[in-house]
Amino acid sequence: MAYTQVHPFSAPNQPQYQPQYQPQYQPQYEPQYQPQYQPRAQQFAVTNQPQYQPQVRPFHDFNNNWTVGLCECCNNCGQCCYAYFCWCCFVGSLAKDIDESICSCCCLMNVLAVYRMKVRSVLKIRGDSCSDCCVVCWCPCCAALQMRNELKNRGMA
Repeated sequence: MAYTQVHPFSAPNQPQYQPQYQPQYQPQYEPQYQPQYQPRAQQFAVTNQPQYQPQVRPFHDFNNNWTVGLCECCNNCGQCCYAYFCWCCFVGSLAKDIDESICSCCCLMNVLAVYRMKVRSVLKIRGDSCSDCCVVCWCPCCAALQMRNELKNRGMA
């Protein structure tokens, strides 16, 4: 008895599909290349040349000066007494005027120099951090009163 092997997915007693070999199509001749000339797109001459744009240098635009001198701290006697007799309250109110935390005046060393740098930066006043630190170290009361008077003169306090 002869055994036939049947594929498990094919139905019994049906002929098996045998693919026949079919050659791929190959053209008998090479098509001739004939270039087709298309009109070129219109060309335009550039008439507007890029202009020189000066560099924006925000750190060099400090053209203002203090409107109140450092030694003009006693012009307002009430503010002068407030700063002298209640220094912590005065510095706290100055911090509030420049949108700083009132706690910062208690937590940071030499916070008045930081406040002075902030006021000078926002108002674009000439100077540098070294001069700010020196002014605050040698005359903190005058520096604080100068900042307060400057803010008042510019309508910010």
